[in-house]
Amino acid sequence: MLAATGANILLLASYDPDTLSLIHRVRSRVVEEFQAEGVYLFLLDELEIFDSENYFVVAETSDKNHITLYVYNKKKSWEAPEDVYDLEVGQKDLVASVKSFMFKAYNAG
Repeated sequence: MLAATGANILLLASYDPDTLSLIHRVRSRVVEEFQAEGVYLFLLDELEIFDSENYFVVAETSDKNHITLYVYNKKKSWEAPEDVYDLEVGQKDLVASVKSFMFKAYNAG
């Protein structure tokens, strides 16, 4: 069993179609089994990292129109995000979307 306080796991693998399909299944299964423990799994290929004075954000881009933001407070535990947001970004620039959201929600950009 994983620690009840949370865990961040970065999956590193080849991104060829066969391996990627397997990795997506593994990620889904682990998240399903350990969701109550606060487990977050990320694929390096789908991540962008943003930093501000008090926060850093892991932006997961599963498709071109949707991102999930995992917001970590630098002054608190990094074991689990402080907040998680699902955003529809449409054709907007990812960087501009994240910076705009962080400015509005956290006065950080």
